[in-house]
Amino acid sequence: MSSGEIMSKLSYILKLLHLKVLNNWSDSSFDSLCKLQCRAWGATLPTSYYEAKKLINDLGLECVKIDACANYCILYWREYAHLHEFHTYRLPRWKPIEKGPSRGKEAPCKVLRYFLLKSQLRRLYMLIKMAKDMRWHKGERVEDGVIRYLADSIA
Repeated sequence: MSSGEIMSKLSYILKLLHLKVLNNWSDSSFDSLCKLQCRAWGATLPTSYYEAKKLINDLGLECVKIDACANYCILYWREYAHLHEFHTYRLPRWKPIEKGPSRGKEAPCKVLRYFLLKSQLRRLYMLIKMAKDMRWHKGERVEDGVIRYLADSIA
């Protein structure tokens, strides 16, 4: 992005959320930053982390967070959601939080973030050119025995 380009509201919010994750900002610090920016610039930006997240979720960019074992050998999901440790290695699911306002509470050792495929595909099919490119495999390609793509092979 060059210095002369203006950033869209959506890309700005995404960059802010990315900075929050990279720098481990708390929700309350993110809320304070959003409120300060709205007052300083008079912009129509979200005033809280909740509003920013809601905007992203409305676009179909939401993700499901699933707790995982410290070695990623089990996901605490579905039939394992009730477990507090992985029985084979006896590794705990939770670790204590030692800093910040949540001090003394517990957080998952590892978290897997799963972006829902259905919502991602729905967004891709909204774009006409992308939808055409995604349908190319079925019926829109030349079948003359020449392998031009993996889908043209027997295997």
